[in-house]
Amino acid sequence: MPLTSLRQSLTKYKRVFYLLFLACLVVVIYGILGDQGFFHLHRLKLEFSDLQQKIATVETDNVRLRQEIQHLKTDPAYIERLARQDLGMLRENEVLFLFREQ
Repeated sequence: MPLTSLRQSLTKYKRVFYLLFLACLVVVIYGILGDQGFFHLHRLKLEFSDLQQKIATVETDNVRLRQEIQHLKTDPAYIERLARQDLGMLRENEVLFLFREQ
């Protein structure tokens, strides 16, 4: 009789072991693939890095635009250069010659 009792105890322990193993496996899989799991965290880190790069680009553009605003407010030579380049404006008594290529 003790041998059957021992076998029954081992069978119960095996069942408990398999159930615990299965529960641990579910927890690990959820930790990797779940809503707050490893892959989700990795995606968020990549998105955060991308957003930091975009912020740095915008901040650089802001500095450049502030400098241009300052030039437009205080530097008449800068305004004249822009008017000549972008708008094709001329000074008084200047004549523009256009040559055709043949």
